[in-house]
Amino acid sequence: MKSTSISKTFVSAILSVCLIALSSESILAQANKQVPKETLRSTGTILRIAPGFLQVKTKDGGQWIIKVPDKQENISVIGSAESNWLQRGMYVRFTGLFDKRGKPAGSINQLQVFSPDKNTKIGVFPDSGLGLETKALFSSDEPEDTPKPAKQPDRSQYSPYLVAGRLTAAKGGKLSVLAGRTLVQAQLAENVKISVTVSNAGLARIGDTVELEAWYPANQKAAGKAIATRLKVTATKPYSMTKRERPGRKPATKKPEAKPEKADEKKEPENPPEKK
Repeated sequence: MKSTSISKTFVSAILSVCLIALSSESILAQANKQVPKETLRSTGTILRIAPGFLQVKTKDGGQWIIKVPDKQENISVIGSAESNWLQRGMYVRFTGLFDKRGKPAGSINQLQVFSPDKNTKIGVFPDSGLGLETKALFSSDEPEDTPKPAKQPDRSQYSPYLVAGRLTAAKGGKLSVLAGRTLVQAQLAENVKISVTVSNAGLARIGDTVELEAWYPANQKAAGKAIATRLKVTATKPYSMTKRERPGRKPATKKPEAKPEKADEKKEPENPPEKK
């Protein structure tokens, strides 16, 4: 029964993907003919997901097969995440207290995962009013003409900096971030709040809510197929890395131990000599 159920599910999934692919080709073919278009603006919930496509149930109860926008700048995925979800290669942004050599003070309470674009500034930047140049940050060299400050409490030696860069390591709450040419080390607080604002439609999940603007060929609303020009996905649950449970091994069956022979017990020969 299990194999039959699995095969039916697999066939259903394949048919769904094929249906979506054929639908998209039909829409694109009509788009090339410059047919009149109608606009779809709505909110809804994701029912199914295939590469490059979403099946959405809109607030009016309609169901649409939506082609995801080709340009990433027209895609927005927002939500929250747990710290175990952070992975190497993600771009993150946070503010923390650091001294001029890059030594952190305390832990990071808030962090944002984001998608960089052509206007994104990557690096380490001081807060306004610090009177420090960015090129002098996290450097062991003191300018010759800068007077040494008087001795102050340790806390005063740290200042807030904005760090934006790519994660090179994330383990146990300890982060290594390559911010431009500077490698920054930071420790996440136990109750850190992580927000997600990215342009990766691959993070969309079944049950997430969507806001969309799309178009479809005029007089073909009943077909329920449209191409999105803008898509916003809001995650209904935090992103997290689920732990895979390894199946427990069965304990090895112990062989019964052979009873040791007693010294006073003598074995009788298998073929005793005949008595004369």
